[in-house]
Amino acid sequence: MEKFIDAEYLSAKEKGQIHKHFERFVNGGFQRNDFANRLYEHLHLHCGFIAHYSISGFYDTYFNGNKNELETFVEHFLEREELSGGYKYNGYNCADKPYRDINVAMANILYDKLYKNNKKVLIK
Repeated sequence: MEKFIDAEYLSAKEKGQIHKHFERFVNGGFQRNDFANRLYEHLHLHCGFIAHYSISGFYDTYFNGNKNELETFVEHFLEREELSGGYKYNGYNCADKPYRDINVAMANILYDKLYKNNKKVLIK
């Protein structure tokens, strides 16, 4: 269980709920019915994404089946260094306080699902 701290605009409890929504969304294969409004609001208010006018616009931009757009979404969280034969993931792009705890936890979910232990990944 992740430990979160209260921030000005999100309580620790709310961060925990967002974390659960994000985990379900990623582990479920980025399905629209798992993309909760609370998650959308966090992504565009506290993770540096633009809102794309609505939750539907945001979802359609990053998760419409376009591999390049999904890669853009993932890379927003994960810093990567290109190496011969692949990439090394070595950090988090949207980890500024006071939302560092939730954003790093979300980045870890992405990393664990897509890259850890040389799993077959959705992006290269």
